[in-house]
Parts: sequence; structure tokens; C-alpha cells
Amino acid sequence: IRVSAPDADLALALALASARRGRSVWAGLAACGELGLVGDVRPTSGSERALAEAQRLGYTKLLGSKSGVGVEDSPVIQIATLRDALRSAGLVGPLAASVS
Repeated sequence: IRVSAPDADLALALALASARRGRSVWAGLAACGELGLVGDVRPTSGSERALAEAQRLGYTKLLGSKSGVGVEDSPVIQIATLRDALRSAGLVGPLAASVS
């Protein structure tokens, strides 16, 4: 997979965790944010636009950086770390716990 948009980092991390754990994320979930090396989630210049488009397409649970990303009429679940995102996506617990 070649992805050039940094705001796809969070969605890709959730997809990988979902596959590794054998559990799906919540239905209707859209996630947008750049991941730092220590697992922090940062907004990008296109985060608000991407989450607004996801809402327009029918996604009902939106995950975004705690740094102030919001979409009108549908509050974004604001997260600060990858661990917060895993919990909010229904992939409970730290990622490291599932790695043998």
C-alpha cells in the first residue's frame, strides 16, 4: 500500500490493529489524523475537510485529534493517542498486549 496523505495514519493503524486482533472496528467509524512516533495523534491541514466528507457519506462515529478538529452537527470523538483511538474504535486495551 502506498499512502501519501499523513491524515491516513490513524485509519491505517486502526485497520492493522483490527486485523491483528481479529476484531472489527465499530460500524460507521471514520478516523483521520497523523500519528507521531510515540503514538500521539495530530491533526493535519485536511482533517476537518476529511471528517466532514466522511459525515456527508454517512459515517456516524468520527475520530480526530484532540487539538480542536470538529465537524458541525456531529461531534468528533477527540483523541490524543493511538491508545485512545483503539478504545474508541472498539479495539479495547493496549496494542502491545495482543503481540506475542
